[in-house]
Amino acid sequence: TGRRYQCTFCTDAFKTKHDWQRHETTMHLSLEQWKCSRFGPVIQYPDGHVYCAFCEHPDPSAEHPELHNYSACVAQPDEVRWFRRKDHLRQHLQLFHRGCNFNDSMKSWLSSIDDVKSRCGFCDAHMSTWTERQKHLAVHFRSGANMKDWKGDRGFDQSIDDLVENDMPVFLIGEQRHTMEPFSASRADHRIETLAANQIETSQSSHSYRETERLLLRFVSEEISQGRVPSDRQLQRKTSEIMYGPDNAWDQTWADNSQWLDMFRRKAGLISLPLSGGKNAFVGYDAV
Repeated sequence: TGRRYQCTFCTDAFKTKHDWQRHETTMHLSLEQWKCSRFGPVIQYPDGHVYCAFCEHPDPSAEHPELHNYSACVAQPDEVRWFRRKDHLRQHLQLFHRGCNFNDSMKSWLSSIDDVKSRCGFCDAHMSTWTERQKHLAVHFRSGANMKDWKGDRGFDQSIDDLVENDMPVFLIGEQRHTMEPFSASRADHRIETLAANQIETSQSSHSYRETERLLLRFVSEEISQGRVPSDRQLQRKTSEIMYGPDNAWDQTWADNSQWLDMFRRKAGLISLPLSGGKNAFVGYDAV
């Protein structure tokens, strides 16, 4: 009861609503975005003078912004000039704008996304903004809701779901919390130790939901290309092999959860054949 605000991306839980909200947007879904030279190459300060937005040179000439490669930058598509992380903007300034450093005037380039569609796994309510989601879920948690009772996905649009990091299937969080080694995005040391122990040459943990899913989708694609349709049992074994290595290919994984397996089948273009003992058929990605 002390940590009633539960993360909807990993097994972490928090005493306060503030800590819970900060965790979700810091560790899992950053809703901040930076746009390079959002208001043009110059900025007016309270002293009445105009300064270069890149180097803060006072009263710059019309040609001055080209010292910072400004025209070439604004000629690019907008999505190239948007950055999800401040350090990525810093890299852009150094590389594209000829060694520019971040300065205080650039703080105005920051904006936040609130237009995030989602759904509640406790009551199936649908929400249209991130603020609404936070308020709605907070009411559930204050009323004693537990992630073990969550059903279905988060209901994000694909563009938002692609931004999620360090997560696991939301409907598995409740049961994962009670395992020997629950998946926690806050335990950075845990993720590093897991990588070292398994000697995995990747930036993601062996328990990374999205990396596991990506590798399993590749496995299905390779099997289909050879004229074989993997059964549920083969999917479960492969998932265990991906997560724990070939010597532990029968350890329990997310693929042992019927809801996760059903979700994965749809994504992989598979359907379960009734009364077949777990056999599947490939119907194509556009058919599911």
